[in-house]
Amino acid sequence: MIPRTMIPQERELVMQIRTFIALILGLASTLIAPPSAQAADSDSGATAYRQGIHVVRPGDTLENITARYLGSSKRWRENWKLNQETLGDPHRLQPGDRLHVLIEEVPVDGALVAMLSNKVENRLLPLKWKDAELQDLLQPNDNLRTSKASSASLLFTDDTMLVISELSLVIIGKATQTGQEVAKALIEIDEGQADFSRVPGSTGDLGLGIEIHIGDASMVPKVGPDGKLEARARNAGNAAQVMIYSGESQLSAAGQSIQVPEGMGSAASGGKPPSPPEKLLPAATHLVPQEASEWAHRRPEMRWQPVTGAQSYTVEVCRDRNCQSLIARATGIDAPPWSPDEDLPLGDLFWRVTATSPSGLDGYPSEEILFKRVDRPHDADAPTVGFRFEGPRANIDEDVIVGPGFELKIEPEDMGSGIESWYPIIDGEHKAAADLAGPWTTGEHQVVIVATDKAGNTRTSDPIELVYDDVAPRFVLGLQSVGEPVARDLVERFSELDGPSATQRGRQVLSVAGRNWWLDSDFTQVILRPTSGSLRLDGADQKLNKQRGLWLLAEDDICQIIDTVRYELEERSLGGRKATAVLIVEAIDCVGNRSRIAMPLSPSR
Repeated sequence: MIPRTMIPQERELVMQIRTFIALILGLASTLIAPPSAQAADSDSGATAYRQGIHVVRPGDTLENITARYLGSSKRWRENWKLNQETLGDPHRLQPGDRLHVLIEEVPVDGALVAMLSNKVENRLLPLKWKDAELQDLLQPNDNLRTSKASSASLLFTDDTMLVISELSLVIIGKATQTGQEVAKALIEIDEGQADFSRVPGSTGDLGLGIEIHIGDASMVPKVGPDGKLEARARNAGNAAQVMIYSGESQLSAAGQSIQVPEGMGSAASGGKPPSPPEKLLPAATHLVPQEASEWAHRRPEMRWQPVTGAQSYTVEVCRDRNCQSLIARATGIDAPPWSPDEDLPLGDLFWRVTATSPSGLDGYPSEEILFKRVDRPHDADAPTVGFRFEGPRANIDEDVIVGPGFELKIEPEDMGSGIESWYPIIDGEHKAAADLAGPWTTGEHQVVIVATDKAGNTRTSDPIELVYDDVAPRFVLGLQSVGEPVARDLVERFSELDGPSATQRGRQVLSVAGRNWWLDSDFTQVILRPTSGSLRLDGADQKLNKQRGLWLLAEDDICQIIDTVRYELEERSLGGRKATAVLIVEAIDCVGNRSRIAMPLSPSR
């Protein structure tokens, strides 16, 4: 750790290191100035370099340390100048001494500790395990391990960044070089997981890279055509798991190699060759807390839209948008929601969720969401959830029937910290608020509203039951003889004509098309028969007379009752035929769905 009391030169150096780290991580909120520059002796020709901390090992001299990082032992005075106030004799170094050194570039067989969070240790052989410190320089065979809710980031010579997650052990290996091939940094993931990517804006040689060993398997990640590389490697006990989010990688195991393209993953377990590439699950959406929200709850409830095909989820809470500074992490979550086991710190935080497939491969991590933990008076009361229907609606017994054009208005309220967010669960599926506008399918539906206030209290409403009816009424036709039941055996074979213009009730005698008709109606059914003579229904064999009439009823399965039946008997000439009587009927159900039919009537032959 950085000592509490520092000499002015050390204090300035610490600020330079912090500025450099902010630059390589792209953390705009902590970016203070350009990377630190260290002026060298005028005869050296040097201009600006990175800085790091070299922990002295047995046999180290200032000359060979300088040769490793600046390429020439003759420049040892530049490093001595950085350490004059803490280092007495430059030719008498003690193992364990921490020396500030200039770095022309990170050696291909080493790494620079660029970020630390919580308990992280390293073993710089042959020294013992100690707490890792920012800007430590690692060499071949050095180990770095993270504890629970801890993380670390390593920077390599080609500007590849390795983010080591909690409960992981990583070993730096010697760089490999075969024939004319360029050297590759060698990393062994002995336990746990690491993410690697190119530093944004990197101008390093794209020919360089790293080789990752995961148990008996190995991978060589490469940038894609767009210069991007984002991947994950995990040692899951007996299995090596590889996930490529951008770029590509070769995965080798048991003497066989495969290419894993962007958006795919593979695993090698039990000494077997790699499995065929599998498509990675998409990122989760509809995350709560939302971007730029404020939360007073010490352990806010995290929610997201479940990902189709996911077996479990991992949630991470971090201090930075890239999740290199870990605060809390939970794996194996069956389904949302999730809350941290311990209180989160105050201030700006970031969180993300990753879906895991049944094969154990992680999908794309969600977008990192910024939220703020604030210190407010505790709000222990959950919000209330009100609602109302607008548009076509009818109450039939205990059912609420709604029709096309209806709206379900949700009105959550919180008198304490205020409403942070809400979303509906429609028929058991997590949806967005916009989904309440439809489209809806015909039949019964259940809506539950989940509302969360800014203190993290959540209310799940009682179910809102509704029946959506977008089906127009149907007409049932039949013949009715005086004193006999209706014979409901006619077929709907009539074309649609213009709608009716009159509503009648009771018995009427109408003169249409040279004949008189009895027309009876009670608003739900219509009976039509001639007052004399015999006629037939056009297109059917059944005859109508004053003892036997045409019977028509409008029915609706959902509404069960018809709000309005309107009818009209008029004379029309259809298709150049002789004028005939046409019965036109329109039925409207309880939520406004309409049906119309027109039945031409002709004299019997």
